Amino acid sequence: APAAPAPARPPAEPRVHVPVEIPIVPIPDALKVLLTNRDFMLDTFVETAAKLADNVVKQPNEDKFRHVKTSNPKIHERLIRPTGGELFMLACGWRRAGDALSLPAGTGAEAMASAVAELGRQAEAAKKERAEAEREKLRVEREAAMRAKREEKERLRAAMEADRREISARGPSQAIKASKLPSGGGGLAVNRLNLEEDPEDNRPA
Repeated sequence: APAAPAPARPPAEPRVHVPVEIPIVPIPDALKVLLTNRDFMLDTFVETAAKLADNVVKQPNEDKFRHVKTSNPKIHERLIRPTGGELFMLACGWRRAGDALSLPAGTGAEAMASAVAELGRQAEAAKKERAEAEREKLRVEREAAMRAKREEKERLRAAMEADRREISARGPSQAIKASKLPSGGGGLAVNRLNLEEDPEDNRPA
């Protein structure tokens, strides 16, 4: 008899996306979080946020400048992806509405513009501080390498001097001289090292 078919698996339950509620914090606290991002992410955030704030300041009644779609890949990359990005927007008065951030009517963007400018200044100061720290690190490493090189030269010089003193203290124990002997067939001379003979050994028997 044919085998019974395996029971069908029950359909998987659809995944439900539960949005994470982001608290509203003071602007200085949001700035501290944003400053932990890498430079290139911080630069693009400052550029984008500054443009948003400038648009609202110049045209406060233009509704399109008060809404940004965070589902837009470019907006998400520039404003939401950086750590603390949405935290900063909320601190500046923007509010989450589905897949968008909106600045309520009547809420000015002057505070946001001021905060973005301050963020830019702190970001530049942090860059300079890191660059100075990197230069100092390289200077210390370079000096350490040069110091190690000098110490190695001094060690070798001291070892050579110790060898010379030891050789000088021994004195010549044997006189070594080279004598030339004729070669057997080709007339070439070869050198032979002989110990200096004791005159006592040359007296007649």
